[in-house]
Amino acid sequence: DETSINSLFEHRVQIYQPKTALIISEKSNTALQNLIEDMGFKFEFRTPDDLRGSEDFSSYSFALIDNVEAKRLSTKIQSNLSRFVFEGGGLGMLGGTNSFGLGGYYDSPIEKALPVYMPPRSYRKSIAVIFIIDSSGSMLAGSKNVWNNPQELRRFLQTAEPSQIPIWVAKNSAKQIIKEMRGIDVGVVDFDTSASLAVPIQKVTDTNMQWFVQGIDSIRAGGGTKFYPALKGASTILANGRYSRVDFLFLSDGSPSDWDDVPSILSQLKKDSIRVSTIAFGEEANRTNLMEMAQITGGKFFSSRDVSSLAKIFEKAVEQVFGPPVIQKQMGTKWIPNQRFINPNPKSLPGLSGYVATSPKERGQIIVASEIGDPVFAIWNFGLGHSFAWTTDFSGVWSSEWVNHSVLRKIMSRAFQKLAKKQWDPYETDVHVKGNQVTVTILALDDQGNSISNLNVTGKFSRIEDNSLRKPLFFKYKGDGQYIAQSIVSKIGKYELLTKVERTKKSVGIEEKSKFSIRQSLELGFQDFNQNFVRLLRNRNKDRLLSIDYNLGSIFNKYDERQKVKIVSFSVFFLGIAIFLLCVEVLFRRFRILEELQEETKDEKVKFERMALHSLKLARSALSKGENSSAEGFYLAAHRYLKQAGYETRSRAVWEEYRAKVK
Repeated sequence: DETSINSLFEHRVQIYQPKTALIISEKSNTALQNLIEDMGFKFEFRTPDDLRGSEDFSSYSFALIDNVEAKRLSTKIQSNLSRFVFEGGGLGMLGGTNSFGLGGYYDSPIEKALPVYMPPRSYRKSIAVIFIIDSSGSMLAGSKNVWNNPQELRRFLQTAEPSQIPIWVAKNSAKQIIKEMRGIDVGVVDFDTSASLAVPIQKVTDTNMQWFVQGIDSIRAGGGTKFYPALKGASTILANGRYSRVDFLFLSDGSPSDWDDVPSILSQLKKDSIRVSTIAFGEEANRTNLMEMAQITGGKFFSSRDVSSLAKIFEKAVEQVFGPPVIQKQMGTKWIPNQRFINPNPKSLPGLSGYVATSPKERGQIIVASEIGDPVFAIWNFGLGHSFAWTTDFSGVWSSEWVNHSVLRKIMSRAFQKLAKKQWDPYETDVHVKGNQVTVTILALDDQGNSISNLNVTGKFSRIEDNSLRKPLFFKYKGDGQYIAQSIVSKIGKYELLTKVERTKKSVGIEEKSKFSIRQSLELGFQDFNQNFVRLLRNRNKDRLLSIDYNLGSIFNKYDERQKVKIVSFSVFFLGIAIFLLCVEVLFRRFRILEELQEETKDEKVKFERMALHSLKLARSALSKGENSSAEGFYLAAHRYLKQAGYETRSRAVWEEYRAKVK
């Protein structure tokens, strides 16, 4: 072009090193490096100090983090690694004393990209934790001179930062620590002179964390301090026999007015193996009482003098319940059934002497687990890329049996192939064989990770040995970019699969070949034997062997003359029996309906009685707090429920109590 400006253009050029892996580690790992080279990849070794904050990792095929603490990788580097996977790269984390939750990766960009959660503690599923939080009036201010003086308290609450208000700090600390306890059953109770259930006991998950936040935020400070209702109330929300261990975390800033009643409930808690760990919060807390509560039940005592240290005290209290997230003892491993990542062979796997405890994400696929169910090897796709977690080490300290075993090479070979970054290919083919059933899945995603739903997908496979069996495959679109076809294969052997993907029927299609094997199975085990058996019978006794197309009409015609019995004579007899049984059934059904109606009436009565008792309890609680309007509503509800249940005398008694105390 004569105009020079039109001859200029800009284009982004990406330098890509095919089949080059990046190993991020504090020291060289010969076993890992040899394995990478054996799999046909090159590698580049770099320590955390060698990485620049602006590193985008796009020139590598995949990256491996080998036992590096989170604090050694800046947030920028971690975010770049996460984005690298999302855009089509690969990432693997290898275990050790500086990895996963033990290395501080909880709630980090790296945790976001990997298939497991990395809690900072070794949470076990059979444990329940109940937070019991003091919500008495003294929790509004740290100084007795303030919370005991209404005018000073009002002035303090109007001018103080939230971080200076004890109840705000306690609630915020509880929310933060509960957020880290995903997978554990947790409940929250608050108390003053009576106890209230802020959050019913339930498993902490990403989806229901909002209920914990809302329940804890609803706690309001006011009233006196009684320990007995709090301990008793917390013990009643547990399901008997459901947990192998239960811990109460009891926080208070005051001295109970009902201490004489507390030893009896502590004895019962000790008998039920419930441990109470106590936190004395502020200068006015009765440390003697709280220390005695912990000693009697086998819990721990903690002390926080001011609001600034409470969050750390909460963490210490939870830490003593669970311990660090590392399992260091001899432990067997096992394949997860029905995983589609690799053929589970050999059946028995090597053992471990340690690993870092993690919990799988919902879409994460566990391939190998410890004998107690914790992930050892897990993988998933993140955006356009893949990532895996290997929760034991790769140096042989914990995994000496694995490092020298062929199954590790088999798993990692498949994992590296998954992780390896490719020039963008919108179609990924997966062949899964179970017995003699073959399932072919083609995942079609565009370069932004969006599903491609308008493809024409065809396929066929043939037996490699003799090309004797050729079968077409018919694909159906199942959503989320997945095209799936299934077929039953009748012969054992090795097969070649050819798939073809076309944007339109007239466009040039993309073809891909892959191989799979059909091994001996129960379905195919008798195939040759049955064919030989039929052949033998046909040769020896030709006239007595019935084939599929044999005409059976001649047989029935031959014996038709022998059929002398009249069918009608039998049918009348059986019809009479049927009518009799029908009458009996109608009678029994009528009896059952009457009985169910009676039972339903009983259940309704019990239900209304329970609702009445609950409303009565809420009415008295509201009355003790001076909330007369709320108490009135609850009293009237209790009166109505008892009347519906048929308890006229008790209904009148509630009405009299309402008139005496409220109206």
